[in-house]
Amino acid sequence: VYCHENLYLLRDIKVDNIVKQDNPDNPEFPYSLRLIDFGVAVPFKKTFSGEYIYADTEDPITEPCGTIGYMAPEVQDPELLYGPKCDVYSLGVALSEIAFGRQFHMCDDPIATLTEHFARLKLHPHVDTRKLQFEHLIMRMLRPDPAERFSIEEALQHNFFKDWTAQKKTGHKLFR
Repeated sequence: VYCHENLYLLRDIKVDNIVKQDNPDNPEFPYSLRLIDFGVAVPFKKTFSGEYIYADTEDPITEPCGTIGYMAPEVQDPELLYGPKCDVYSLGVALSEIAFGRQFHMCDDPIATLTEHFARLKLHPHVDTRKLQFEHLIMRMLRPDPAERFSIEEALQHNFFKDWTAQKKTGHKLFR
């Protein structure tokens, strides 16, 4: 959120660029996840017509950039414009990889493959609704059409994250 609020596209969110940081002074949240490697991040602006452009040159953002498999469909096509929702797609791929312990981005149909894996996901019985929340969140983050995809703000307002604090207080873990 911080990067998008400050008008930066990261363009290379992947598991290798996410690190765990301990927060020993905060017992409610003893660690946090941090993004690293901003080598291909760029400042952007949104035009009155709703297009995203480079802040410095004011050229449309069309350059394919990032890591194959984590890149949103619109980033892979140099004819298409893209904006902040490309980072949401990449984050959805990374969260899926973390949750399932394997990569889905090289599949012919990652949505169908993820749907199959969600069906087999082993959860603690008391968090079955959390599984459905997580599945809905990921599927909205991975929509091929950016117009149908969550923004980062919408993703963070999702019930999966809203209920996170309650889950933390009970001490229950989501996955076995």
